[in-house]
Amino acid sequence: MHPQTYILKNHQVSTLTYADTFRNGVEISSGLKNVDVQPLNIEIDNVLFALNSQSKNLPDVAVSQIASDLVLTCSCAAVKNTLCEHQTLVLQTIISKPDFKIFFDKNLRLEKIKKAAEAYGMAEEEDLEKYFGLKYADRQTYVVPLNPELIPVDEKSTSFLKSKLFAKIIDSTETEKSETIQQILVFRRTKFQETYSLELYQ
Repeated sequence: MHPQTYILKNHQVSTLTYADTFRNGVEISSGLKNVDVQPLNIEIDNVLFALNSQSKNLPDVAVSQIASDLVLTCSCAAVKNTLCEHQTLVLQTIISKPDFKIFFDKNLRLEKIKKAAEAYGMAEEEDLEKYFGLKYADRQTYVVPLNPELIPVDEKSTSFLKSKLFAKIIDSTETEKSETIQQILVFRRTKFQETYSLELYQ
């Protein structure tokens, strides 16, 4: 038994229930029930969570989905023959928040990615995760293109592209105009003196 790690064998987040956390964990103390659980580092099948509390210094909890098992690590002093209360809290938070669950649940992830891919005309592409990934920011998870040059075909982006295109056309036209302007140098004799003035006309 590892002092910091508990392995929930033959369990995946996609099918995990509150009942599973009760069977394999402990009751969460009242002091943890209002703790804000937020990721410090988040990627597919691996998340490190911080438990933010103004009154307590709480340990971070790491969750990894490896094959058919869930591996949870917490540095608290509790013996890890079951999930400790911090690990239990984190699992229940993942179950209840789709913005976290999506990093562990492939079907949920592909559903969200496919919907986002419609704006790029790519909803029917195979292996959409080659083109799109997830980004967690401002307490929400967004689908983002892995290639920054991939642009959605929607009203906002087409308006932006049109404005850029027209700006280039106008600049090009102005340049052409400026290039075709002819400059004429005129020698003009003064009326009452034997001198000449020099004038430039366009």
